[in-house]
Amino acid sequence: MALKKPKQDQPDINRRIGIAVRDLRNLHGITQVQLAKEACIAQSMVSMIENGRRNACVNLNALQRIARVLKQNSLSEFIALAENVPTADAVILETEVMIKRNCYPI
Repeated sequence: MALKKPKQDQPDINRRIGIAVRDLRNLHGITQVQLAKEACIAQSMVSMIENGRRNACVNLNALQRIARVLKQNSLSEFIALAENVPTADAVILETEVMIKRNCYPI
């Protein structure tokens, strides 16, 4: 039985994890180099993860170390955060609604 491919309008989990890593890293005000150093991984791996290009080659230990550096209580909390990353279409739709209502986030 063939596995279903993710819908094009929904980023796959690799992309969602990458977005979560980038957003949390920016929230904590650290660079990719700093994150890599603290998580004991290569900066190139951080870059590939953030861009959704690194998947099966990233082991759970590396993700757990990244999650710890980014102040997540557990790997499961980090994955749950990644699963809730909104799609680009959802963000565009929300922005269009806000523009029509003339209410912009500050």
